[in-house]
Amino acid sequence: MSLTTVLTQLATMKKTAKKNTLVFAEDGQTYAQITKMLGHCRVMAQTESGEVMCKIRGSMQKRVYLSKGDWVLIAARENLAGDASDIIAKYDTDEVAYLKRIGEIKIEVAREDGNDDDGIVFEDDDVNIDAV
Repeated sequence: MSLTTVLTQLATMKKTAKKNTLVFAEDGQTYAQITKMLGHCRVMAQTESGEVMCKIRGSMQKRVYLSKGDWVLIAARENLAGDASDIIAKYDTDEVAYLKRIGEIKIEVAREDGNDDDGIVFEDDDVNIDAV
C-alpha cells in the first residue's frame, strides 16, 4: 500500500470516529427542536420549559446547517440575563430516534398542518390573463 492510500484511510477513520460520538445533555444543557429561523445566527427553539431564543456557535457557523424542525442540544448562557442560549450540537434523525427510545428526549413538539407559508394570504383578484 502506498503512503497516500494509508493517509486517506486514516483520514476517513477519523471522520467516521467523530460522526459516531453522541453528545448527551449534562447539567445546564437541554434538548430542543428548532421552531423558527430568525436570521443573524439566531433561532427560536422549543424546550421542555418553553420557547427560547438560541444563537448558533461560531464553530458551527457555515459548517453545520440548521433548519426548522432540527433537534439540537442547547446550553443556557451564564453571563447574560434572560433566556439566551447557545446551540452546542445538532442531531440527525437516527440520533433523535435513539434519544427518544432511551428516554433522553421527553418532549413532543406540536406539528403544524405542514404549510410553511408563515401566514401569508393571497387574495383572489379576478385577473384576466388574456388582457395582459
